Amino acid sequence: MLSHYCAALAVCEDPSSSLLARLRLQHVARPGGLPFVLFMLLVAVLAVRELLLRIETKRILREHNCGAEARAAAPKDREHAD
Repeated sequence: MLSHYCAALAVCEDPSSSLLARLRLQHVARPGGLPFVLFMLLVAVLAVRELLLRIETKRILREHNCGAEARAAAPKDREHAD
């Protein structure tokens, strides 16, 4: 198995090798292997990060009374003296 990876890395030096990139993506997308598990772990971590970001954003907006229904007010003309 290790020799397979070394051979793939040697071929990887060719920048016009879209076939190799497609084969590697198929290898990662095949369930049951370590690359697939690591890829799914990455997807899960990014999803949790996005969820926590949304929760925190809603908390901050709620804390400052700036809900999603609040509209941005246009600035008033010359409130201060020049």
